[in-house]
Amino acid sequence: MQDRSRVLLRSSIAGAKKRDVTTKRADLTDVEQKLRELAAEGRTDELIAMVIDLLAQVQRDNTALAARLHSALRQLYGRKSEKLSVDQLSFLFDELGDTAPQSAQEVVDEAVAADADGAVQQPEQSPRPAGKRGGKRTPLSEKLPRRKRVVRVHDELRVCASCGNEKEVFDHITSEILEFIPAQFIVIEEHREKLVCKQCGNGVVTADSTKPMDRGRPGAGLLAAVLVSKGQDSQPLYRQCQIYQRGEVQLSDSTLGDWFAFGADVIEPIAKRLRAFALGSLVLGADDTGLPVQEKNNPKHKTKRGHLWAYVGYRDDGNVVVFDYTPTWEATGPRKFLAPFRGILQGDGYAGFKQALTRERGDPLVPEERRLACGMHLRRKFEAAKDAGDARGAIAMAYFRKLYDVERQCKNEHVSYDERHARRQEYSLHRDQQ
Repeated sequence: MQDRSRVLLRSSIAGAKKRDVTTKRADLTDVEQKLRELAAEGRTDELIAMVIDLLAQVQRDNTALAARLHSALRQLYGRKSEKLSVDQLSFLFDELGDTAPQSAQEVVDEAVAADADGAVQQPEQSPRPAGKRGGKRTPLSEKLPRRKRVVRVHDELRVCASCGNEKEVFDHITSEILEFIPAQFIVIEEHREKLVCKQCGNGVVTADSTKPMDRGRPGAGLLAAVLVSKGQDSQPLYRQCQIYQRGEVQLSDSTLGDWFAFGADVIEPIAKRLRAFALGSLVLGADDTGLPVQEKNNPKHKTKRGHLWAYVGYRDDGNVVVFDYTPTWEATGPRKFLAPFRGILQGDGYAGFKQALTRERGDPLVPEERRLACGMHLRRKFEAAKDAGDARGAIAMAYFRKLYDVERQCKNEHVSYDERHARRQEYSLHRDQQ
């Protein structure tokens, strides 16, 4: 049965290829007939224009296919970095010649000059001594606790072999040892006071417990460790159980799951506060990523695809990142989250945002004038064109280089949004737009 299915599949594929070839030949026959008619009627200009249009279409299709092929091969085997060196950029502009805009050429010249100056200003490195590794050790943080350990010389070496007198300490050789003390569990026996009036026996009072959970045994530090290990360090609960078992503590992953859910409820007010900070930002970046989610009630223990939406609020006092999980890719999730937002939204070209940014009654949740595209996604298109052999993509990449230089300088100097806007107006605009 399987062999028959394979034969039928191959036959259907071969038939589809044959029909595709037949269709293309029919199209070429029509084109050939049209060209012969134009030649017979002496309409040479129209014939040449038609041929040029056909060649241009073939060139566009070939460029698009080459870009798609390059992108696929790069995803499989190539580097993921999209950086373009000054030498590569200069080479592409040499290929463009006089067709490159003067403003873009000036950006490349500035980059080449800056790169040359940087190379000249680099101090000469002394030759590395044989047998020694280069580089310096990263200094240990001053916040780490320190303990002093004095290492004594062995007793048999403390007596002078020449005169027999005991040697005295005149100096120490100091070095640092970075040590790790494994975490340990301790059991805190909580004894809560109970008070009563001995005179009358009334008014019994009891001290409040310091336990975070009424019926659970974890302390605040253990709850925090479970939350951080799973949420920040991506440590599954069952692995945490294995780690804790080495510390003579037997816990089940279901118990840790209950503790994690309790801890998440405790810090929910913090999450709401972060959400308010993000939605109150002038500019909010939005993106999503799919992730496998295991359903508890699924008898086959299969996973489904959920979505984690990341929202980054850009603020003068520091960026705020908020995550919002939705079980599906439907627009109701981001629409509900962005309902109170009144700033400028930045995102990629995801088509679902168009529906997500529209209320159910049809009016826009975030108007077009308050939406920004992603410069990195835009640059990626020109980079793909450059890799496909179209040197004109380097023109846009030169402009992006100038923009990135301005943004990098503003970021390093921690300037305000007003100052950043002023620098953008001064250094980022095209000269004939100023």
